[in-house]
Formats: sequence, C-alpha cells, structure tokens
Amino acid sequence: MQIIIFGQNGRPCLGGLAVPVDDRRMGLSLLYFCWFCYDFNSPRKVSRPVQWIRNLRMWRMVAEYFPVETVKTAELPTDRNYIFAAHPHGVFGISSALTFGTNGTRFQQLFPGIKCRTRILNGIGSATSIGHVLSLPPEGNSVGIVPGGVAEIFFSQAGGEVHKLKLANRKGFVKLAIKYGADLVPVYHFGEQELMRLAKLPDFLDKFQVFDVWQKIVTIVGAPIRVQKNENPGREEVDKLHEEYCGRLKAMFDRHKVQMGGLSESARIEFA
Repeated sequence: MQIIIFGQNGRPCLGGLAVPVDDRRMGLSLLYFCWFCYDFNSPRKVSRPVQWIRNLRMWRMVAEYFPVETVKTAELPTDRNYIFAAHPHGVFGISSALTFGTNGTRFQQLFPGIKCRTRILNGIGSATSIGHVLSLPPEGNSVGIVPGGVAEIFFSQAGGEVHKLKLANRKGFVKLAIKYGADLVPVYHFGEQELMRLAKLPDFLDKFQVFDVWQKIVTIVGAPIRVQKNENPGREEVDKLHEEYCGRLKAMFDRHKVQMGGLSESARIEFA
C-alpha cells in the first residue's frame, strides 16, 4: 500500500512521496485517509480549537523569558466581533503569536468571552478562515492579524526615534472589518522591533554572528473602533476608516511610548 505525504494546509504535494506501509497497518491508514477527506476543509473554517494547548505552561514560560506583557486599556463587549490588528511584525512575530495564539500573556483572563484565533502564516490559520470566523454571530469571535507582514522585518532595529510600520497601503484588513461589521482593535508591541540585535563577540570570533533576542515587550491593546457593516464597501469608505485607524494607532503610541514603551518623548511612528 502507498500513502501520500500531504503538504501545508492539507494540500497534497505534487508528485507526493510514496511510503510503503505494512499490510497490518492498512486499516489504520485507510481510516486516516477517510478522516482526511472528511476533514479537508477544516483549515478554511473555525475548526476545533484545543484550549488545553493554548493554556500550556510552556507558553507562559516563553512569555516570562523575554518577558512579554499584555496591557488592557479598554473593555471589549462580548456582543461584537473583532479584528485585532497588531504592529509591528518584527523579525519573529513572537508577541502576536503569544498574545493571540496562546494564553501565555493571560489574554483570556484580560478579555473574558473574547474567542481569538490568529492568522500569521498559512500553516497557522488560512486567509479564507478569517472571513468564516468574522461571519459567525457577534459573540466575541475575533481574529488577530499583523497587517505589516514580513515586509516589516526590514524595519526592525535597535534604538532609533522613528518606528516604521508598513501600513500606508495596507487596507485589506479595514475592508474585511467593514464587510463583516467587525470592530477594529489597534494593538502595538513596544519592544518587538528591538527584539533581534547582533550580540557583541570577541574579535577572534568576528566571522560569526550571534543574535541576542532578550527584550522586554509590552503589548498595548487599544480601545475598539466601532465599524458599521457594509458587504460591498467602496474605496472612499475604506480610506476613511483606514485614516481613522492610523490616527487612533498613532495616538495610542504617543500616549504609552514613555511609560510603557520606555521610549523618549521624541519617539514617533511613521507609516510606510
């Protein structure tokens, strides 16, 4: 018997790898194949969240290592759905993964009743699943995304007064918010951009590079922006909400940059 090794998100690899299976295990292989066919569309839907994995002590230990802290600045009513838009991506995206994909920073205790899924990579939630989650009844169903994506990796730096975000032309998440009537929640990770920096090595090791990844990160979760549902939003409507979102994000950054972010008064964010 042969089985196919499946690729990311359950899609079969072209020219898949064939592996011989002992006949005594043929029944188990057939059962798995039947389940795979039945469950094929789960990555595109809400699927079945496993809470005990989100609550593993391991995630809390990771959060304590840096450490990563989440700060709540406003209540989030459970009769609305939300898009948590997080900035910046940084090199690793650790803050967003811990905050939205696990309970390592005690997100569930801070926002009881808010059921958040994360969309970071194709292997951790699909683009199609975002619409599925947001189309659910307004009962705290939410997604956490990073609008800047990997493009913000190149903005990562240690120190500096200007904190660049890839946001000027990133409006897809705003359009989704309007389409499904999901409120927008700005999120900023102070310290994420400085998380990865080169460690100083002795001269005789100058051919090697070691990255120092210790950095305190403070995640500020802002107040939600109320969004009216419109299944076919026009460009003007999207641009207007995007402008409001950018203004709210900037104001939140300026409000917390000194006390929570440990930055100077002259620090600012810039949208690229």
